[in-house]
Amino acid sequence: MDKVTVAHIRDSGGIFGAERVILTIGKNIDKKYKVILICLRSPDGKSDILMKKAEEIGVQVISVDVSGKMDFSSIKHIRDILKKHQVKILH
Repeated sequence: MDKVTVAHIRDSGGIFGAERVILTIGKNIDKKYKVILICLRSPDGKSDILMKKAEEIGVQVISVDVSGKMDFSSIKHIRDILKKHQVKILH
């Protein structure tokens, strides 16, 4: 049976509540699921710590560079990632 892909999309300024939840899920989820983190990365690099922590626990990280709140090219990129990885659950 193929694994069900769960994707988390997050822009982060550090490791706080939501980030801890994502990391806990990624570390402890049933092995029938594959977890990926789509990390929205702005030029300030604040999401780098979340990406590093996720990679350390074995979560696949995909970085999407964003240049503002309504960056339509980033939205298209995220859509393409969701299709490519056949994401069934989006959080």
